[in-house]
Amino acid sequence: MTSMRIISAVGICLLHILHTGLSLRIESKSQMFTQEIGSTVKLPCTIQGPEFNGFKHVVVWYKLSGGSRHQINTVSMINPPFSETKRYTVDPSQGEEDGKPVVLYPLSLKDITLSENGNYECELKHGGDLLASVNHEIVVPAPLEKFTFVSNHTKFSNKTGTTSFEFVELTPGYVRCHAVGGNPTPSLRLFRGNVEVTGEFDKKVEAIAIGVAGLQTIRHEVTLESSTYRVTRDQRGDDLKCVAKFHRFTQLRQVKMATLEVKYAPGFLCAHEVTAPPMAREFTLECRIYANPPVEPSSVTWYQDNVDFSMSLRDETKPGYNATYHIDPENRSLRVSLHLSNLTSESFTIYRIRARNTIGRKEITISMVKGAPTTTFPPSTETPTTTTSPDLYRNDAVISGKQGRPATFESSAMSSRISYSNAYCWIGVIVLYTKLVLFC
Repeated sequence: MTSMRIISAVGICLLHILHTGLSLRIESKSQMFTQEIGSTVKLPCTIQGPEFNGFKHVVVWYKLSGGSRHQINTVSMINPPFSETKRYTVDPSQGEEDGKPVVLYPLSLKDITLSENGNYECELKHGGDLLASVNHEIVVPAPLEKFTFVSNHTKFSNKTGTTSFEFVELTPGYVRCHAVGGNPTPSLRLFRGNVEVTGEFDKKVEAIAIGVAGLQTIRHEVTLESSTYRVTRDQRGDDLKCVAKFHRFTQLRQVKMATLEVKYAPGFLCAHEVTAPPMAREFTLECRIYANPPVEPSSVTWYQDNVDFSMSLRDETKPGYNATYHIDPENRSLRVSLHLSNLTSESFTIYRIRARNTIGRKEITISMVKGAPTTTFPPSTETPTTTTSPDLYRNDAVISGKQGRPATFESSAMSSRISYSNAYCWIGVIVLYTKLVLFC
């Protein structure tokens, strides 16, 4: 009999809990609230069901932070550390929605700071059982506290207000983009011109909690850096940009930019082999030299391999040689020339140009060769023959020619004149022969 009474009591309790759980529910839907610093917000938690009893049912708000749950209230009383801020309140009240009775349990926050950023959960409980819950998120957007973009050779121009990063071509350099603070977590991307180069950098993201549990602010630190970043001379003048972006908050976007200044040793633009005309008495070798910083003319020297000869652009003219130069400031190049005014067999050899700047010294070889003589043919001794080749044939012309001269076209009228002249000549011969016979 005692066992039956216990079973009946348990069954009645279970039916009561089941009935209560099915009839009570939280009508509020989860929402995300974007709140500026200093603003006020009310997070809804509306409970529907006539069975709600303030002595049996409990409504509790929690702050979810760093994997922990921090209870904000006990009924309408605010718990520490939230109570110490005097900015949190829970005011339960009764109301009506769509003709049905409801219980309102909102959580109100005023003078919002970055510590209010996070997730909040309202739970409806009966005893130790969870009957319903709703979750809200508060996002407090905040700009970066600090944003830096540096290299191991950073220069800032007060005159133009621009920043430049100096590199030596293909030499590893250090570049670092660093963002501190901001909310939500910023993302960093790097671009050279319009080409994204983020993948060439190491990425590091840190989140540092500051303050007491429940009211902690998260200090974000995001870094992109590389100690082996390399550039080439064709990238000189490109912009290297670091962009800090915030999801959903475009107004917080920031950009840092620097112009790439690339230094490089001398490079040459000239042929490795030149051909002088066979009968030439003089010739000029030319070459264009590119470098950054630019090459000074006094740092360029010509060499001739087969003789003990060297000549810098600062030297005066030597017998048979004249070295000159022209500076092109627009593209930072130096055009150098070596004029040989008295060519001999020894002139056709290897020449070298050596140039240097603060980055390094380079040289190039130029081979000067003699061109092959022009082939000439003796006059032809063959008598040209008449041809009727379709390529040369015309209805009103014949082909004639003389020894050593090309055949030419003559008209049929000219041919007729020649025939009449021959006829008159023969008639004169016959008349003269007849007179001689009669005289004799």
